[in-house]
This record gives sequence, structure tokens and C-alpha cells, in this order.
Amino acid sequence: MTRLQELLTEIKDDPYSYIGREWDSVDGRRKIIGVDNIKGKIMLAVRTGDKKGFEALFFPSDIEHEIAWETKYLAAHLEALKKQAVLDAKKQAIADAEAKEREHLDRFLAKFSPMARAKLNTTLTKVTYVNRQYAPMYKHMESLVREGYSVTGAAGAKRRLAAEDGRFFFQKDLTKSALDYAYFLTNIRHHESVA
Repeated sequence: MTRLQELLTEIKDDPYSYIGREWDSVDGRRKIIGVDNIKGKIMLAVRTGDKKGFEALFFPSDIEHEIAWETKYLAAHLEALKKQAVLDAKKQAIADAEAKEREHLDRFLAKFSPMARAKLNTTLTKVTYVNRQYAPMYKHMESLVREGYSVTGAAGAKRRLAAEDGRFFFQKDLTKSALDYAYFLTNIRHHESVA
């Protein structure tokens, strides 16, 4: 063994050589602050951050393993935080898209009392089968109004949602609430085309 190797072994075996060593962990920056003799056993005292005193004691033989484990755990924790941030951003984008999608429905519901609003919301968000598609009723109404359908006829059984080419749905086929919403959408479309 060379003299250099002997010196390195002596330093490694000397617990005081660890004092001042620092590393990052999930709890914060950790530092070895001293050496204690606990019941005849040499222990390294470790502190996290700017806290007073020490928080943990490690045998000098275990400190390298502990530092490696905490560093690896920190890397995995940071990676998990990055993945969670990406998921949160996706959830927020979906929520924003849904809010934009429901913009007209929310404007329609705003003019009603809270109890009526809840009932209309339940009716209009119920998934139904119209034109060979399953979707919430409000989406069907938005789609049909975009296709050129409009509400015609007097209130009651004669009222219907009709297209210019003669196709139509009776109120009893869709519900009164759906036709009220379609009428609201038709007015919005008319005001947007005039503006």
C-alpha cells in the first residue's frame, strides 16, 4: 500500500474528517456538525437547515450509504414533483376548456334562481341520444343551432326546433328546457351576426 493510500484510509477512518460535509435531502440541506460518543460508540451528529442542535445520529460506517440514499430519494421526489406539475397543468387546461365550452350554458343559467338553475343544469347536462349521438343535451342544442336550427311556433305542444330544409324536433322530443336553451343560443347567434 502506498503512503497516499495509507493517509486516505486514516482520513476515512477518522470520524472528525466528516465534520462539515453537506448534501441535499428532501428535508433540506443537511450537514454533519459534530462527533458524539454515545455509550462508547462514535456517532456523527447531523443537522438539517438552520435548526439548532442535531436531528440525527449516524455511525460513520453508515453515513455514505445514508447520503447516497437521501440523494437518490431527493432525485425521485423532484422527478415526481415535475410529473405532478405536468399533470396539474393538463388538468387546468382541461378545466379551462370545459369552462369555455360551458360559457353559453353558464350565461343561460345565470338568469335563473339557484333552485331553478340546479334543475336546468341537471336537465341540460344529462347525456341523451339525438341524431345518432350520445352527448349532454346542451351540446346537442349548440350543435343543432350551429347547423341552422331555430325555435319556431308558439309556446306549448306546437313549439319545435326546425331547420330551414324542413327537418325538425318537437318540444316533447327534446324537453322544454332544451328548446329554451336553443332559443337563447339562436338569439346569441343573431346578435353576434348583427354585430
